[in-house]
Amino acid sequence: MKKIRVVIVDDNDKDIKLLEERLKPFKNIEVLRRYNNPEMFLNDEQEFDYDALLLDVEMPSKSGLEVAKQVYKPIAFITGRGSVYHDNLADFKLENKNIIATIAKPISELRAKQLVDLLVQSSKPKERITFNTGDGKVPVKIALIELISSQDIEHNRESQGEGKIIYRRDEEPLAVNNCTLEYCLLQLPDNFIQISKFDIINTDIITGPIRHDNITVTITGKGAKKITQERTINPKGKAKLKEVI
Repeated sequence: MKKIRVVIVDDNDKDIKLLEERLKPFKNIEVLRRYNNPEMFLNDEQEFDYDALLLDVEMPSKSGLEVAKQVYKPIAFITGRGSVYHDNLADFKLENKNIIATIAKPISELRAKQLVDLLVQSSKPKERITFNTGDGKVPVKIALIELISSQDIEHNRESQGEGKIIYRRDEEPLAVNNCTLEYCLLQLPDNFIQISKFDIINTDIITGPIRHDNITVTITGKGAKKITQERTINPKGKAKLKEVI
């Protein structure tokens, strides 16, 4: 059974301890790290991998809402009754699709069960991602995605703004709007890796070894047209690739 690795961020050590105690009976949940300082969590966040963040809303140095704007993993807000941020949470959840739950303190056994159910639901693999395009919203089968890039590799140019190019097996490339790589990675299964600030690749398209700061990939476009080239990888992307190839 694959465990869901969570990180707890709360300025109150007693609340962290209680939440951890409530989660202990659930063998599919692993509390990977705990932070009582949101700034310290943000400093460390890029250095390890995890599946979901359990985040206190009201903290003195930086609110949970401020932290959430910088995180692209699924987030469950843990909030006390009468929080000064209570009225802002509904609008914030509408604007930020990675917010999966708001759970009130104190965390009872029932609330812990509800939280775990939502974590499990959010971890289930999706079949499609919906992207905004010039022709409206387009659902794309994840199984067909080979590369998501900020670069138009056929014409050797970058996309405009937050636009991306979705390269799909046996399909024409799809230009999408208002899409960050962080948003895409949140929707994708583990065989997709962000290798640089430009690219997320499906590891199935790797056709050569890592050479210095490059990896060879082969994309199969419409009509079985193949494009083989080297893509640049950054240190974090290289570390993740070494785990799978």
